[in-house]
Amino acid sequence: MPTKGDISIINELRSDPNNLIIDLRWASLYNCAHIAGTVNVPADELLWRIGALAHGLGAPIYLFCMAGMKSAPACEELEEAGYTTVCDLGSISGWKGGYETPFGFQPNNED
Repeated sequence: MPTKGDISIINELRSDPNNLIIDLRWASLYNCAHIAGTVNVPADELLWRIGALAHGLGAPIYLFCMAGMKSAPACEELEEAGYTTVCDLGSISGWKGGYETPFGFQPNNED
């Protein structure tokens, strides 16, 4: 069973370059706005692209998506493929740290 985390820990995760933080949303959504320091791999491309991104089967991998519905099954797929350190961060909707956009960094104005 994958570990369940929370999207709010991304700032802490970004401080370790060994952590692979993957945004599973479609590329068009990622390109409009994304969390800095994340990598975009749409959920349907994850299994065939993960080998080029992760540094071995024990690499720490953190996944999130739009609503939290794709990240949990994706974590399970990675574990079935032999990856041992996988964490589901759930939905991007809980992120309060702002977004990188084509126009530069945009703060999240929600309280």
